[in-house]
Amino acid sequence: MSFDDVLTDIGGFGIFQWKIITLVTIPPLAQCAILLSQVFIAGDGNHWCKVSQWQQEDCWQWNMTMEQCSDFKKTLSIPMNDDGTWSQCSKFNVSGMDLATAFEYSNWTGGEVISCDEGWEFDRSVFHSTIGEEWELVCEKAAIPNLIQSVYFFGYLVGSIAFGRLADRIGRHYTFMLGCTASGVFGMLTSLSPNVIVFTVLRFITAAASYGTTLMCFVIASEIVIPSQRVYTGVVMWMLFSVGYFFLSGTAFITYNWRILVAIIAIPYLAMIAAFPFLTESPRWLLSRDKGESAEKIIRKIARENKKELKEDVLGKLKRGDGNSLTAKSGKLLDLIRVPTMRWYMISMCYSWFVQGFVYFGLTLGTSNLGINVYVAFCLSGVMDLASHFLSIFTMKTFGRRWSASLLMLLAGISCFGSVIAPLGPWRLAVATIGKLAIATSFDIVYVYAGEILPTPLRAVGVGVCSVAARIGGIVAPLLLYLGTISESLPFILFATSSIIGGFLILILPETTNQPLPDTIEDTVNRKRAKKLKTSEKQEYTEIKRTEDTTV
Repeated sequence: MSFDDVLTDIGGFGIFQWKIITLVTIPPLAQCAILLSQVFIAGDGNHWCKVSQWQQEDCWQWNMTMEQCSDFKKTLSIPMNDDGTWSQCSKFNVSGMDLATAFEYSNWTGGEVISCDEGWEFDRSVFHSTIGEEWELVCEKAAIPNLIQSVYFFGYLVGSIAFGRLADRIGRHYTFMLGCTASGVFGMLTSLSPNVIVFTVLRFITAAASYGTTLMCFVIASEIVIPSQRVYTGVVMWMLFSVGYFFLSGTAFITYNWRILVAIIAIPYLAMIAAFPFLTESPRWLLSRDKGESAEKIIRKIARENKKELKEDVLGKLKRGDGNSLTAKSGKLLDLIRVPTMRWYMISMCYSWFVQGFVYFGLTLGTSNLGINVYVAFCLSGVMDLASHFLSIFTMKTFGRRWSASLLMLLAGISCFGSVIAPLGPWRLAVATIGKLAIATSFDIVYVYAGEILPTPLRAVGVGVCSVAARIGGIVAPLLLYLGTISESLPFILFATSSIIGGFLILILPETTNQPLPDTIEDTVNRKRAKKLKTSEKQEYTEIKRTEDTTV
């Protein structure tokens, strides 16, 4: 008897599961806010050189309003670019000249042009307080905010590996507790950063902890429900991730200080500390570690809360027939690639996840300027993300995991090609939006897909490895957009090509819809198109078992 059979008897999606899933959907919401907060805390508002000698002067004698006076001062002191905008990094040398004298020469074409030697003035009409303004990360320092975001994504990469491995060693529950606590504490400390170096380091640690926590949310939810309900648990969490768009946008709109914003979005993680006593360890993981007594206590708790009767012979059959002791001994990182079939599965999944991060963030950054208010635009982006989650449920239930992911990645690739030939304006925006919706939907599917293919002792670390690939894609995407300065169409061609290749490569994987979660490596390999293991794979797997048994 498998653990999925036991879940069916004691309630595969009852009160207990609803309680756990409700609690573990909070961290993904907070993770979205922390990830995308860079849009507001490092917003690139307009700025120009400060001319301190004119700051206290007004224009009352010329009957100008304050706004007209400000523009007039810029006209006299700031050069214009070829596109009609004010220069952000240079000014005319008006040293020793008062405003009245400059007014007498208001028709001048400007004197000597110098760099901003007195600092900058910032337009606060959109962003009231940013790290760019506080630490003057402009002009020759303008690349620093982008570097900070790259470091943040590198934190995701580290968190994917560290927390995945940790969860397979000490359990899902303790890893989740550690991640929530670290995310909340370091998130709060980030709001107190005295300089940009400390800020960057704290953002890195927060990124690793917050993403590791979200991975645990996904694994915990997947391991306590029956196969037919897993499609909902994974997608519901990413729906809450999309709700984070609105939480962040609303908080940023009413918060005038970036430090307060950073502190507020860390609060949900600290609030999760109160929920720790209501969470339990994954009984599936306990069984895979030969901790039958602890697993039995939790199984009885699930049955009790779901108001189901647990038959005593069920636990006996589970202990005798599930083969979990073997997976506990053979569940090592190397086993992801030691068996040929597993190796091909990991190649396909890692490339698919890379494409998700690569194309998703590429399209997001490439189409972010919609010509409307930044807060409204941010909410619209959240609406598209939210719609993708509903679409992913429909496609997975209708077409299964394999064909849904494949067709959506192909559609995203075709849309990227369409962005190359579509004229600027509404047509290109519409085509790019379709591409983003398609890739966001397939992102949901590959999360669920990976969790259903990987065996229990390798599930957390395997999803972590796949997530590393996605994080690399996210890091590469903004760098690739710089190629647009050479050829406007080149980034979209590369997005399209990689997505189409991924759409075909994912067909290597077996279908997993309504299939029980594999609890051993052999379970995963046996799924290969519903065929038996090849003789060479049997020998390889037997060798893994023999090697591990001799070391125990």
